[in-house]
Amino acid sequence: MYSTNVDGGKVGIAGKRFGADPTAGYSIDVAGGMLRFILGNGGIAKVASGGTIVNNTWYHVVGSISGTNMTAYVNGVLVGTTTFSGTRQNPNADLYIGRFYDTGSSSTFSGTIDEFVIANRSLSASEVSAHYLAGRAKHADWDPNGKWNGAMKFDGLNDYVAAGSGIQSYPYNNLAISVWAYLTRDSTNEAFVASGITSGIAWVVRKTSSNKLNIEYWGTGGYRTTSTSSLPSLNAWHHFVFTMESDATTSKIYVDGVVQSTLESVDTLTGSCTSCGMLQIGRQQAVSNTNYFNGSIDEVRIWNRALSVSEVRQQYYSSLNKFAPDRWLFVSNQTGLPAGTHSYYLYANGADGSSDYSDERVLRVS
Repeated sequence: MYSTNVDGGKVGIAGKRFGADPTAGYSIDVAGGMLRFILGNGGIAKVASGGTIVNNTWYHVVGSISGTNMTAYVNGVLVGTTTFSGTRQNPNADLYIGRFYDTGSSSTFSGTIDEFVIANRSLSASEVSAHYLAGRAKHADWDPNGKWNGAMKFDGLNDYVAAGSGIQSYPYNNLAISVWAYLTRDSTNEAFVASGITSGIAWVVRKTSSNKLNIEYWGTGGYRTTSTSSLPSLNAWHHFVFTMESDATTSKIYVDGVVQSTLESVDTLTGSCTSCGMLQIGRQQAVSNTNYFNGSIDEVRIWNRALSVSEVRQQYYSSLNKFAPDRWLFVSNQTGLPAGTHSYYLYANGADGSSDYSDERVLRVS
């Protein structure tokens, strides 16, 4: 919601009334700068936040009830709870969006409402947080001019994307992180992608204040950093790949398909991030949650194995994009092809074990 009149008294976001009784219904609204989630049937139960809602600012607001427990959230954060002791009803009545469930004209919302959702169950705190972060990423920080279509745009102050904890079990002795990034400033510490550090086992790929690219690991066996000697040009898209080889001693950094730095250590670095925080894009999840990225990031990919030199080069030269539910666009730019006739075809394997391939095609280079 983005309101221009929350300082004008009670402002309805959405609600429904159960018959003629003005105390019987539900609504989510703003009054006196407070978000309120109200549920009533002969009496009212109300959850209210502190006076945090102001004009001309986007907010993600949620009201939820589980059993008798009512909760309210603002921007993914729990702001209030209360207990409802009445009997909830399921009326066949109109739902109002942009107005309180009564008919008072003073309750009319002025501004913009987006992504309005009613779920037929309560939402957990983690689900509310995920909805907020997904909306923030999609709407507040979306760059339509990404490397391949749109990208995530970060302001370097407090923007980041929380991407869940699904890769916590990835081992350090076989890992690759790939990202397209548009750098806008030098001499700053800025993280592209990071896995949380809460148990002494984590990793981060970032640019440093000394204008280098780093991949840093904390794991069983110690700490390791691989660095390049410099950054590529600013205000341009570049492809970065960071790998840890299967021998658990060798890590590499690639820029635009070419290896820039290799570290071979006698110490074996092992372990997996089994109790770390979530994966984050655009900042480093450490004690202070710092190193915010300034610029745009696109096509983040993480593998549970290292990529070969030829695979990294192919990632740089090509892109596979889904533009319809059952249609994909594959683009590949190859350089250095000798003059002559070249044949090629596309082959794809599905996650369900299916496979298919195109007809053979011919390309002539003169």
